[in-house]
Amino acid sequence: MLIGTAEAGIRWAHTDLLFNLAEDIPPEVEQFRTVVEIIGRSEAEKLPARTRWMQYKARGFPLKAFDTETRTAL
Repeated sequence: MLIGTAEAGIRWAHTDLLFNLAEDIPPEVEQFRTVVEIIGRSEAEKLPARTRWMQYKARGFPLKAFDTETRTAL
């Protein structure tokens, strides 16, 4: 596991999975096979997540949403 912050132009040693905990999409996110975002329940947390969702969609990422309480895809 590698934990760090990203700057533009960085090449990660491992690119299978990225857990994005930032409020923005990290630079060079396209190099990762899978990106996971954990979203809180408050509107303050959901609003930037919705923006990122649209940004991922615009970049052509295949998107899937899951409800962790019911353990089902939305």
